[in-house]
Amino acid sequence: MLDSNRNDETTTWVCRLLDWYETSKRAMPWRDQPDPYRVWVAEVMLQQTQVKTVIPYFERFIERFPSPSHLAEACLDQVLKYWEGLGYYSRARYLYQAAHRIMTQHEGVLPSDYDALLALPGIGPYTAAAVASIAFFAPYPTIDGNAFRVFARLFACEDDIARPKSRRRFESLAKAYLPTDRPGDFNQAIMELGAVICRPQNPKCSICPLNSTCYAYALGKETVLPVNSKKRVAPLHHLSAMVIESDGSVLLRRRDEGLLNGFWAFPLFEVTDAEAVTFALLNTYGVKVDRVRYLGRYQHAFSHQRWDVSVFAGRWCRGFPRESGEFRWVTKEAFEALPLAIALKPIARWAGLLPKNTIG
Repeated sequence: MLDSNRNDETTTWVCRLLDWYETSKRAMPWRDQPDPYRVWVAEVMLQQTQVKTVIPYFERFIERFPSPSHLAEACLDQVLKYWEGLGYYSRARYLYQAAHRIMTQHEGVLPSDYDALLALPGIGPYTAAAVASIAFFAPYPTIDGNAFRVFARLFACEDDIARPKSRRRFESLAKAYLPTDRPGDFNQAIMELGAVICRPQNPKCSICPLNSTCYAYALGKETVLPVNSKKRVAPLHHLSAMVIESDGSVLLRRRDEGLLNGFWAFPLFEVTDAEAVTFALLNTYGVKVDRVRYLGRYQHAFSHQRWDVSVFAGRWCRGFPRESGEFRWVTKEAFEALPLAIALKPIARWAGLLPKNTIG
């Protein structure tokens, strides 16, 4: 591995990187107007999500919620509706909670201090460093998958990035080269290089601005670095959903646990047939259905698990958990205004609640 101590020869790559970033960076709405609130919303949306996916969501979200006060004054259903389809929905809930905290504890202004940012709901070390460096020019390095890849290749580092000790070494390396006068540009340049040039597969080394000082490229190791022993196979969960119908309405439950927390959903159980889901519905919620029919089956992949969902519909007979924030009878017209995760849209289409050509 290359010695990470600064010297004139090796630090020239930082200048080349920043020059490349200035002339080659992609246009993004939060870069064009780097207001702290916009930077924060963008960084939250960009977590495990590609830029091209985020941009239209970001523009709609900012138009509807242009400041922390607008976000805090909205109801959670409205926020989730504008997040619908973007995935990782806990991000939206934390963003909403953080907006309330900003209004009550920071006079409606996103704090500039790293530790204060870190104390907000949903903001971890990476997001706090990104917002602090980009919006407030604070000298904090950001280390994500792109940064691991760029630094591992640039310095031919064969440390396993799955190990906490190795991650700390990469963080020290990034901090050693972070230009204190342009920390935000440096962090964004590293991420940009990793996204468009130093890609996971088929890196474009021949046009990389750092290829003359990249040790992995010189050694022919650009396709085997970084080392990452963490390989997970997403487990498959077999579920059944029940569409409960009555007089043109369906019974929905607001999920308050696990995946899709906060979203309105059809009752879901870890069972695999009509008899089992009917019993689970009665046993868990006291709701009895009859005339049960099979609608279809589909799979949906999340980042860390997969769902195999069998979908049934039945007519409501009796029993109803007292109407509250948890359960609600919803007409087709009202259904379209509620936030619905992509993972549940096939159910809604088969139940006739959404057009068949709905995305998701």
